[in-house]
Amino acid sequence: MSEYFFQDKTSEKAIEKAEKELGLNKESLHIEVLEEKDKSLLGMKWGKICSIKVTIKPQSTGEASLEERVTKVENTAGIAEESLKKLLKLTDIQGDIELSETNDEIILNTNVNDDVEALFIGRRGKNLDAFQYIVNKIVEKKVNCKTKRVIIDCENYRARRIGRIEGMAHKAIMTVKESGEYYTFAPMKADERRIIHMTAKKEGFPTESQGEGIEKKVVIFPPNHI
Repeated sequence: MSEYFFQDKTSEKAIEKAEKELGLNKESLHIEVLEEKDKSLLGMKWGKICSIKVTIKPQSTGEASLEERVTKVENTAGIAEESLKKLLKLTDIQGDIELSETNDEIILNTNVNDDVEALFIGRRGKNLDAFQYIVNKIVEKKVNCKTKRVIIDCENYRARRIGRIEGMAHKAIMTVKESGEYYTFAPMKADERRIIHMTAKKEGFPTESQGEGIEKKVVIFPPNHI
């Protein structure tokens, strides 16, 4: 029987981490709190840390099926990368895939030939989003449980796009500051609107989303707006 170990600030957070990484709820797990102690550095305490040991409970259908699910979750990145490779082959796009992971995301940064880069990305990343949607659906079906979100990128386009949108937000904030009037952006995708909201909030400027569906846009108001 496989054992898994997790750590976090509290036992509750450690259990949540176990549920997410194993793709199972706590009712399917046997959880043992190993220790809960203070973290310290050079003799100074700076918070707590809890360690837990987790095993998968046997079920009437056989524990092997649960173990197989865990194996799939652990190999989610490999499944995502292989799925993207097959999609690229189907669309006659040649390129190398660089895989990286965070706690919440699997990032597949694709380096393609210059002559197809614009086509692969699409206008405002539309084609990238389509590839990303398909790969996430494939992973979701194969793993059959909640797992990390897959991000498809090309030559770090998404990072560059975030930088451009943040620049647009700062420019709009300056316009609002100088004119005292609100500023309305053209319609944007949800993730782009989120960047505008976050950037304006950091600068102390209130924002609001207006419109519906693909016509939804962000408005930045002066700080004294009620």
